[in-house]
Amino acid sequence: MNIQQIFKGRFSKSFVLAVADAVMLISSFVMACALSGYPLARLFDTWLLLLPVAVAFQLLIFLRFGLYKAILRYASVDSIVIILKAVTASTFAVVLGLYVIQKQLPINVLLLYWLITICFIGGSRFVVRYYFDLRQRFQTGRRALIYGAGDMGSLALRQLYLNKALLYSPVGFIDDDKKKVGSVIRGVKVLGSLEDIENIVQRYKVEEVVVAIAEVESDKLRDVVKRCKTQGIVCRIIPCFSRLLEIEPDIRNVELEDLMRRTPRDLDKEAIGKYLYQKTILITGAAGSIGSEMVRQCLSYHPKVVIALDQSEYGLYALEEELTNANVRYVLCDVTNYSNLETIFAKYMPDIVFHAAAYKHVPLLEKNPVEGIRNNVTSTKNLCELSDKYKAKSFVMISTDKAVRPSSIMGATKRISELFVQNFDRRSETEYVSVRFGNVLGSSGSVVPKFINQIRKGGPVTVTHPEATRYFMLIDEAVQLVLQAGSIGKGGEIFILDMGKPVKIVDMAEDLIYLMGRQPYKDIDIQFSGMRAGEKIHEELFNDEIEEPTMFKEITIGRSQIVDWELLDKNVRELLSCTREESCQKLMSMIESLVPDGNFSHNMKTLRRDENVNIA
Repeated sequence: MNIQQIFKGRFSKSFVLAVADAVMLISSFVMACALSGYPLARLFDTWLLLLPVAVAFQLLIFLRFGLYKAILRYASVDSIVIILKAVTASTFAVVLGLYVIQKQLPINVLLLYWLITICFIGGSRFVVRYYFDLRQRFQTGRRALIYGAGDMGSLALRQLYLNKALLYSPVGFIDDDKKKVGSVIRGVKVLGSLEDIENIVQRYKVEEVVVAIAEVESDKLRDVVKRCKTQGIVCRIIPCFSRLLEIEPDIRNVELEDLMRRTPRDLDKEAIGKYLYQKTILITGAAGSIGSEMVRQCLSYHPKVVIALDQSEYGLYALEEELTNANVRYVLCDVTNYSNLETIFAKYMPDIVFHAAAYKHVPLLEKNPVEGIRNNVTSTKNLCELSDKYKAKSFVMISTDKAVRPSSIMGATKRISELFVQNFDRRSETEYVSVRFGNVLGSSGSVVPKFINQIRKGGPVTVTHPEATRYFMLIDEAVQLVLQAGSIGKGGEIFILDMGKPVKIVDMAEDLIYLMGRQPYKDIDIQFSGMRAGEKIHEELFNDEIEEPTMFKEITIGRSQIVDWELLDKNVRELLSCTREESCQKLMSMIESLVPDGNFSHNMKTLRRDENVNIA
């Protein structure tokens, strides 16, 4: 190692700091002697040779305590504690050494030496910290306002100062707790509350608001985003404490998921654990958005094995690459193929079946009604019968709000499946339930990826109708509630998840444009394309069912609709046989007889124009 390498990088900084500490130790000793009246002549006579040895010994103790490994710009309360321990230990070691060689110093000299050394060693570290803080405080950059003057706010302030990609100049905090107004956090003042944000933005020329509140409610976040949007400024967020272990704790853009996320749900995880622990679980549609999330969440409850079943080869491959879990079996199978499906049941003997496989795209199934019916109804019938035959404990089917007074083939197939599951339960020891909910944000085929793609291309964003609304829920929240519903199901229920208030699609499009850094109708236009085949302006979660509460406020039970089983089974079989015939007129007649409250006028018009539409 040459001289240039020795005095390079951290080693050179530690060496300089050690030399500075040596100078401060000698100065502390001289000052302690002078202040206590110790004779200076005796000082130079007695301690001229001993003092360098004592200082070198103290530096070794400082090194042992890690004083030369710390990064001074991050000096904190922990640093004070370490310095206090190091100085005390080194001073005690010097006193002990003097006792051994029978050299003595007055107690007042030693006490003053100890105190002055703490001030010098500690003060030098915090002078460096203060220098960096001062330099950050006066840096010029984007003028940012932090919403939340708590622990998260302090963390956000540090992130703003340390952001290398974009320099920030924090102007202050706002907080809902008006008692904090006027207080100061690391030199930055709390300027007001959320109600004052417009005045503060204008007064301090704020360019960006950073939301820094642990577990911020989506309603509150929507309010902040709306206020920022009206002021024409950017809104960002720092992830909540509960997610800091999962993702990089850095400030990021607010996303649509943040606006839609609910407050943490009071789930009975113990009940879910008992339901899933050491069970063999079969999940159909496991490569899809809901199915794959169901696989992930089931694994956290330590099942015996999870059978991830899907007909998508690439989807299963991608899931296997992601999970790399030994407790998952990846099975390629078409759920409409009874014999192949029975082979899987006979091999694994599943305790619990989650049926998430289905064709879901409404306009596409309007153009392909036969395949929609064949896939969605046949798969449900096959799985119900095999779950009973191989004595599964529980069967849970994923349904949709489109099954309520359906106007589409997709909705009709799900309503028929609900009826089949509910009435099949009365004939089996297996507990059959359905779980009905609306759209899940970000799922395959969801409107959000479509909007994002349109915005990236420069628009326009196309919305079907200015008044169109939909129920939305995040995928992870929906799956949590599905697992909870399965754990409390006794058989025959249709569990209906609380989706909150319906969201106007045009409002969602406007929010998404703003969150992606553009201005709605200015940078990106929104156009109305008209309702597509089978779509409704407003979806519903309940038909004429009477809500029956459960122990969870997010889950209610729709009234059972018991029908004559022989007639239902005969009609379903006849419906499926119609998919193999050439007449779609008969197919629609069967659907209307099975779902009398549906509105299929569009389908009938289409089929009259072309009786042989998309017959496989």
